[in-house]
Amino acid sequence: MSGLKRIFASGWKLFTTKLTISILGVLTVTLISIFLWQAVVINVLMEGGLQYVQDKLDFSVYFKEGADSEDAKKLQGIIENMPNVDRVILITKEKAFEQFKEESAKNPIIGEALKELQINPLVDYIVVRASNPVVYEDVAAYLQTSPYRSIIDFITYSENQNIIKRFIHFADRLKLIGIIVIIGIALFGALVMFNSTTLSVYAQKEEIEILRLLGASNFFIRAPFLVFAGIITALGYLLGLGIMVLIVKNMSALFLAIVPRVNVETYMLQNFFILNALLLGFLLAVNVVASFLSLQRYLKEE
Repeated sequence: MSGLKRIFASGWKLFTTKLTISILGVLTVTLISIFLWQAVVINVLMEGGLQYVQDKLDFSVYFKEGADSEDAKKLQGIIENMPNVDRVILITKEKAFEQFKEESAKNPIIGEALKELQINPLVDYIVVRASNPVVYEDVAAYLQTSPYRSIIDFITYSENQNIIKRFIHFADRLKLIGIIVIIGIALFGALVMFNSTTLSVYAQKEEIEILRLLGASNFFIRAPFLVFAGIITALGYLLGLGIMVLIVKNMSALFLAIVPRVNVETYMLQNFFILNALLLGFLLAVNVVASFLSLQRYLKEE
């Protein structure tokens, strides 16, 4: 315990006596942590945007006039049980007619035409929505050969096919770009921090040589610098986190305007501990490894 206290005391002393180096180190970690958090925010907005657009993708299956409603319900159940199908909504012709009248209420010409109309010209139909747009092609292929093909009048998948395929292609590319950006920011941050830590160790080479002359073991020379790296990382990360919290809090409305239904602030709160553990763990690992490797040139075993 006495040895540990001395190590932490020595690490804190390095931090306070080399204040210029310490402040530069803290600011470096702060900037890198802000960049990493920005990468997280961009990824959340990107994923949310893709999900928002995906929720708008669907296709409808229109039944023939006079088709048995029980057969329509059976087909609905079959499609619902297919893998990655999110939901299948059955719209009866009565409900479809009511919706049409509500949507057309502001148009006087259509309103007058509906008053003159004595019959309901619409038919029952189902709306298919999947959690993965790749599934739509499988569902459409099944419908073309299913036993219920005789009651199906029209499938809109052929009209939406190009849009769905373009979305899949775009989503795959955007996710790849997101992964590359996150890896790039992480590597850039690691490189900057590694160089910053190497310079801070080099600036304190006299202290290392003095400890060597006093006969201190490699462990007791290395440990205070590792504590020093930990202090810089923790303070820099907390400062960066505080700045990002203020940014997200003040820009939450803007984020919602850009990507509806995606609340970045809520996402950060719900995943607060795991995100902080990952980002802080990454920064600590880089700084500690950088300090360890930088000290090796002074602490080569005899």
